[in-house]
Amino acid sequence: MFTMKNTLVSISIPLKKVDDDFYIWMQKRQEDGPLDGFMEFPGGKIEEGEDSIDAAIREFCEELEYKGPNLRKERGTFRLFKVYQHEYSDRKVTLFTHLLNFNELEGDNPLSEKNWFKLPFDDDIEELHKMTLEANVKILNDLASYLRDLTTNNVDKYLWMS
Repeated sequence: MFTMKNTLVSISIPLKKVDDDFYIWMQKRQEDGPLDGFMEFPGGKIEEGEDSIDAAIREFCEELEYKGPNLRKERGTFRLFKVYQHEYSDRKVTLFTHLLNFNELEGDNPLSEKNWFKLPFDDDIEELHKMTLEANVKILNDLASYLRDLTTNNVDKYLWMS
């Protein structure tokens, strides 16, 4: 019997609020495989000796060539959202998802304006599902629900990322 190795992956979900709308940032995946061309959040494998936040910071800085303040010293900028399990036909992953409040990020803007996507709270989220990795569908749904609840309860006006 073949068992797939479980890969621990840490991802960042860059998030910003503009007026009453929330936007997420994703990049196009480039690989020689079935996931090529889909949109994904910045992230990668957790290396030995790292926790999920360290990995999220390292991957964010590497992938986006971030040159702003030292995020390793500002670990609170990345907040653990949820942990997910997902199995593809050729791989199994555990995803540690971290919210990155882009409104708090200072320094050079490492994120292209064209890769920001409005996170809808309704059925329009299906369009976002079509362009992203299968593993991200549950994440997008949970994030939309979480932010909708914060907004509905007016919590977002005070502490929307805590």
